[in-house]
Amino acid sequence: MPVVAGGSKTNLITGYALGEDGHANYGKTHWLAQTFTLGGSYRIWRCRLKLWTVTGDHFYHFALRNTDGAGKPTGADIAHTTLSPTDEYWYSPGKWKRFDFMGFPELAAGTYALVFSVPDSPQTWGYKARADVTEPDYWGGKAWKSTDSGETWEEIPGTNFYFEIWGYGPPPAPPPKPVIGNWAAYRLEQEVTQTGYKIVVHTNNLCHLWMRWTNVPPQKHIDTLIERGVPLDKIPRYCFVEYHDNEQFEPGDTLEHTFVKEPWAHCETRWFYFYGAKQAEDMPSESPIFEKHRFAPGWSLILFE
Repeated sequence: MPVVAGGSKTNLITGYALGEDGHANYGKTHWLAQTFTLGGSYRIWRCRLKLWTVTGDHFYHFALRNTDGAGKPTGADIAHTTLSPTDEYWYSPGKWKRFDFMGFPELAAGTYALVFSVPDSPQTWGYKARADVTEPDYWGGKAWKSTDSGETWEEIPGTNFYFEIWGYGPPPAPPPKPVIGNWAAYRLEQEVTQTGYKIVVHTNNLCHLWMRWTNVPPQKHIDTLIERGVPLDKIPRYCFVEYHDNEQFEPGDTLEHTFVKEPWAHCETRWFYFYGAKQAEDMPSESPIFEKHRFAPGWSLILFE
């Protein structure tokens, strides 16, 4: 393979550039093609051929086509593009000529043909494509020629053209939408017990909740936020330095979630929030932090005679 100036071969899918010792003529009704094989699905975004001309001044045409059972180019163009004769190269052994296909056509695994022609040329010999005509060993395809503007094709025996196919595999399919989703608490109920509280959380989505609670006041710290490149200390964060986790009373995923918090001493303040899971997978939602103080029972005065 030739060295690609100013770049890497990260996106080079396939090509051939060995044994540079010959060429084939084309122009007018004489077209050329090099078949190539893709081992997987790719989007094609760039191709290169090593070309030159002795007549010039006409547009270059390039196309991608399917191949038939015999390996010949067949059918209509999958993609087609042209290059103006600007910056043509006039001398052997030619120069690498780059051309791109609009829309980055996606090709599945298989064998395809890279077809090149200059149909407006008045001669059939004025354009040259560099090739290996001695010991070609490109495994994935062959060189072909047509003398009737691509209607029929015949193999050029013992030949492979200099070519490169660049592209990239399709992006992976997006992951399926998680079934866990989110949840939100839309109502909290409480019931005073002899030694504490019974707290019931109602959620809009089936889930399984845990209560994380502490009787140590949460700590507050400020995180840095970058705005327009300027670090600003302005995002408050709250954290529990000591805490306990309690699971809801009900088994499985539910819409009502019961927590019995006993014992809860009189005059004790607790802070707590809820987090959850669905089908045993963590959910991204969390509730806000709640603060609750258990008041001492009121005094009563009893008079005796």
